[in-house]
Amino acid sequence: MSDQVSVSRRSFLRLSALGVGATALAACMPVAAPAGGEAGGDAAMAEPATVSFLTQGGGEVAFLRYEPLIEDFQAANTDITIDPIWEPGGAIQIQTKLLTLIAAGDAPDSYWAHSYTNSGQAVRNIQLDVNPFIDADDDISGDDFLLAAYKDFQYEGRQIGFPRETTSTVIIYNAEFFDAAGMPRPTDGWTWADFIECATAMTQGEGPDRTYGTADWHRNRNTWIRMWQKGGDVLSEDRTKFTMNQEPSLSQVVEIQDWHQEGGIHVPATVTEA
Repeated sequence: MSDQVSVSRRSFLRLSALGVGATALAACMPVAAPAGGEAGGDAAMAEPATVSFLTQGGGEVAFLRYEPLIEDFQAANTDITIDPIWEPGGAIQIQTKLLTLIAAGDAPDSYWAHSYTNSGQAVRNIQLDVNPFIDADDDISGDDFLLAAYKDFQYEGRQIGFPRETTSTVIIYNAEFFDAAGMPRPTDGWTWADFIECATAMTQGEGPDRTYGTADWHRNRNTWIRMWQKGGDVLSEDRTKFTMNQEPSLSQVVEIQDWHQEGGIHVPATVTEA
């Protein structure tokens, strides 16, 4: 268990600027807001503190994302030093590192999390419930965040972290490909039938010179939007049963699979996508 830091309520809430969760095992702050008014909070805030932060760090992109955030945060909060623990990979790799550090008795004070892994960690009571700190401070509110992303960090009434950002899925098309194939460009009211017709027309050539009409549908986030559009989902509404193998989800998965078959309109899995 980490014993390197005791962070005040206000110091912790300032950490939310990094979009992180805090480990309940890291002993970085009391669960209840400190009593005794602002004097105690100011005194605690003035004490220098080092906060360990487990996060993505496998290459230049990750460093360019986080190092400026850490530098800006430390410049605005000179009493806090962020000690990053860089770990290559995504949600699964970070979770593996997190669980390993916890098992070794050296849990990080805060860590990068993903909605994919939140619930599994919450069942194990890894995350600190930050609701008492939010309730005790007027400077931060759940209303400051996009609701869907904020709720991804909730479990059984506990707020177990803060979202750094959320993303949207859009379809981007190559206008030159449409023009070369003699196909009209997408307009309002474009249908999936139109999509397939255009993708089929743009799939041409053989071997390394072959061009494909579409790509990226093997990624789960893109498969999901097809299911959601048809009223399906990955899990049942109570999130206890896998439903991706049932209609209307199954037919969408099968259709995307068909796009990948030999002679199909989708870049095959054996081809590296740029």
